Amino acid sequence: MLYTCGAFSQTTDQFRAVVMRSRSLPRVRSDRRTQWLGRAGRIRTERAPGGPASPRYGRRGLVEPDICTCASVPSCEVQGSSDTNPRIPCVATRRNRRKLRHSATASPESPPDLLSKAEQALERERFRDALDGFKALSKTEPPRVWAQGLAAAYRGRALELEAKGMEKEALTIWDNRLQACPGVGPDPRHLALLLRHGQIAPALAGYRELLREKTDVGELRARFAALYLGGCEGPDQLPPDDPVTRDGVPAAAALTAYCAGDDTLAARHLKEIPFRSPYRDFVTIIKALLTSVEDPTSGRLLERIAADSAFAPLASAARLALLPETDFRQGLAAAGQESQRFAMALRGWPDRRYKLWRELERLGDKPSSQQTMALLNRHRGVLGDAWVRRQAFLLVHHDFPKLPGLHLVKEL
Repeated sequence: MLYTCGAFSQTTDQFRAVVMRSRSLPRVRSDRRTQWLGRAGRIRTERAPGGPASPRYGRRGLVEPDICTCASVPSCEVQGSSDTNPRIPCVATRRNRRKLRHSATASPESPPDLLSKAEQALERERFRDALDGFKALSKTEPPRVWAQGLAAAYRGRALELEAKGMEKEALTIWDNRLQACPGVGPDPRHLALLLRHGQIAPALAGYRELLREKTDVGELRARFAALYLGGCEGPDQLPPDDPVTRDGVPAAAALTAYCAGDDTLAARHLKEIPFRSPYRDFVTIIKALLTSVEDPTSGRLLERIAADSAFAPLASAARLALLPETDFRQGLAAAGQESQRFAMALRGWPDRRYKLWRELERLGDKPSSQQTMALLNRHRGVLGDAWVRRQAFLLVHHDFPKLPGLHLVKEL
């Protein structure tokens, strides 16, 4: 088609050249049919026999059909051209770049090199890299080369996840360790995590296996001791000569005597428990509770309980129960529900007082007089009519000069 005015009275080829130069695009010759995927969408150009290639329009406007944006095309003349526009480099697509990078770095490593890198990653606590290295060795080498290293990498990764609070993910890693590493027995840290999640049966089976292998199970045995005192099924199935059941009899008797208020009998049973017993932390806590609140010895005894001890929740509740009255009420709000119930029981609070305290906490610091009066009416049988009526007068005085509501007028 011809245009008859000004600079546009040129052939179609010349018109295309003017437009391309005005957009600062390079002129590239290509004598072959090309097809590529660019940022402007899929663009297909075909050179008709004996004629120029027709331009195509993408999302960004007119696109020069003779420009090849794929570096894999051997006839591309843009590379190394002096008139190439630096804003439109001739580069490979993302997929081609990945292929080129992979082909350049995909040289296979020998097993000794893989083993050396995996051991270095394990030593530097890069457990994910160590897992990849030992897994690669497991495909070509016998288990004696990689089994122990893979087990150590799995263990480190599981402990890493457990430290981050991702205990369910850590359990999955522990299970993978048992399946992927032949000849590797259970780990005490794995069994302790199983107990925390209520999986007593597999933990008990692993505990028996560790006893046959004569592995140190001191921390794990203390967790079974805590379950034994809690009345859980499983630890009572251990043999009578096991420290969990052997020392559990006087420990349970001491706990029963303390709850009954017989401190002398409780102290007598505590003396029957040896120092190296899995109930050692329990003995320390009961001794602290047998002292008075004002005695500083109780606080020093509870400081001996480690934060990761099997009896750490009991020690936390005991610390709360031994606080002065004002600090005790403030500490209750920050404690968990189980610690609250246990600390209140140690302080001698009845169940109805606990329910009243829970309702007061739900009301917040500044409840309305209507909310307060409704709470008092719900517990009128315990508080007494006279005491509830006095509180109603105090609420009226607090709201003065505001007129009392109907909920207060009924009590006046």
